[in-house]
Amino acid sequence: MQYDLHYLQAYTPKYEQPSQAHINALLTRISQLPVKKHENTKLAILPAPVLVLPHKKCEVPKQKSKWQLFAERKGIRKRRCREVYDEKNDTFLPRYGRFSVSKMKKRMPKEEEE
Repeated sequence: MQYDLHYLQAYTPKYEQPSQAHINALLTRISQLPVKKHENTKLAILPAPVLVLPHKKCEVPKQKSKWQLFAERKGIRKRRCREVYDEKNDTFLPRYGRFSVSKMKKRMPKEEEE
């Protein structure tokens, strides 16, 4: 039986049902710890942990799909977006065509600087 008093637990390498004897052994070890008085209570000073518990699951890198591997190998990139944001008009305009950004700039009168 191994005891980790920092986490107040007892465990065995092989599986056993906890019995009253195991609980009593854990409680006697806790009662033997050094005590610090604080106001009207007694506080046991816990030792350093024996078992290190992880804070969260380890991040597993996501595997790339077959398409992503193929595209990376062939050098295929994502297409350019069809619309472009125009800050002047605060709208999205087509990249090409009748109302494209370049044609709208030609239609707009130039602002005179003061």
